[in-house]
Amino acid sequence: MSVLQNLLKKGLVWSFVDNVLLKGITFIVTIVLARILTPNDFGLLGIITIFISLGNAIIEGGMGNSIVRDNKSTSSDYNAVFYGNLILSLLLYPILFFTAPYISKYFNNDIIVPLIRVYGLSFIISAFYYIQYSIFLKEMSFKKITAFNIPAVITGAVVGLASAYLGKGVWSLVYMQLSTLVFKVLFYWIFSSWTPELGFSFKVLKKHLNFGYKLMISSIMDAAMREVYSFIIGKHFSIKSLGYFNHSKSFRNYPVNLLSTVVSSVTFPLLSKIQDDREKVGRLYAKILRSIFFVFTPFMVVLIVVAKPMFLLLFTAQWLPAVPYFQLLAISGTLIPIHVCNLNIFKIFNRTDLYLKLEVIKVLLVCVSLAIGYFWGIFGLLYAIIGSSILGLFVNTYYGKKLIQYGTLDQLSDMFPTVLFASVSYFLGTYALSQSDSLHIMVQLIIGIVFTLVSYLILAFLFKSKSLVEVKGLCKLILKPN
Repeated sequence: MSVLQNLLKKGLVWSFVDNVLLKGITFIVTIVLARILTPNDFGLLGIITIFISLGNAIIEGGMGNSIVRDNKSTSSDYNAVFYGNLILSLLLYPILFFTAPYISKYFNNDIIVPLIRVYGLSFIISAFYYIQYSIFLKEMSFKKITAFNIPAVITGAVVGLASAYLGKGVWSLVYMQLSTLVFKVLFYWIFSSWTPELGFSFKVLKKHLNFGYKLMISSIMDAAMREVYSFIIGKHFSIKSLGYFNHSKSFRNYPVNLLSTVVSSVTFPLLSKIQDDREKVGRLYAKILRSIFFVFTPFMVVLIVVAKPMFLLLFTAQWLPAVPYFQLLAISGTLIPIHVCNLNIFKIFNRTDLYLKLEVIKVLLVCVSLAIGYFWGIFGLLYAIIGSSILGLFVNTYYGKKLIQYGTLDQLSDMFPTVLFASVSYFLGTYALSQSDSLHIMVQLIIGIVFTLVSYLILAFLFKSKSLVEVKGLCKLILKPN
């Protein structure tokens, strides 16, 4: 087994284990919280998340990526980036603190002020562990990352559940997030071999800022694009509608973020190691993209097919109005891991100028889609999300071809068979489910899942899907002993 294959195997396995356990724990906790809390509670969380996401984009946006990409970084680099992130967080928090009353007035809800001021402390807390995380990511030490993240998330889950049962409402969601971050800081500081020294080099910080500031601006734009819908729904519709939207998006994001995080955390450092051989990067990247899309698409289709019985079983009837929100968001979510793959290419080859240019173009696309969709209400906005995601794919792939000769037509050609198989399996699964309305809800779920997945795999086998062969090969690589 080559060095690259071994790194890929270890990276995929441990990053997947880390994210499955993390998302699994959070998913279970969310199910319990959704049964205790109300859509209004999740709507309030959606409002404060808008501003927390923008702040996190500034703090985590670029310099950590610079550390991961730089094969010659030293303790001096780590020190400079650590203090750079800390200074940013200490500047951001007072801004959020003093603007909280204006945010509260805009959304006409007084509880937003203390919620934002307390949740905003996450800026400062995160800055204390982000560089240690970047170092472990650079070294592809996913086993250690898993060992630190799991107990922190479990602790946060216990705090969140206890708070909810004590009647703390939306505060339980805030306490859960903050306690998780605090314990992450403790674990990363205790077990990391690197600790910051007093003082840092402005020259070194400037080097990483030169790489990172464009990514930071891009991250801010990306966060703004993701949260603008929550901003509009929370202001122009209702907190309950935002609760349905926010909870549906969070539920969709479990599988989406699981795969996106694994893909990004493994492929970015892996492909960075062979960045001098663009042809090799292109070949490996194409294989990764085909495999990801082939595995992920049917999973999302299954969730779309069984959304109604699944929501009823997991979250109770109070969340049934959120089902169409979730189904439409799941369609757009299918492309998110592909976007992550494409954007990594620009970071690998230090083309953060193109990365920023793409984000500017996509912001314009979102604005146009938003302006059109708004006239058809919330569901018009949801269709606008799908439209802007598809258009964003064309933008990413067009510019990506300049770097690895794997452009729009190549990627669409590789993705088309999977889209075809998934579409047919969706209709078969939906029809099978419609014939089982009188059956127990668990039986309905099983029928929907089995019919959708089996029909997808049969089609892939009958048409001798190239992606199916590659996924089999990847599975053999992962299962093969070292």
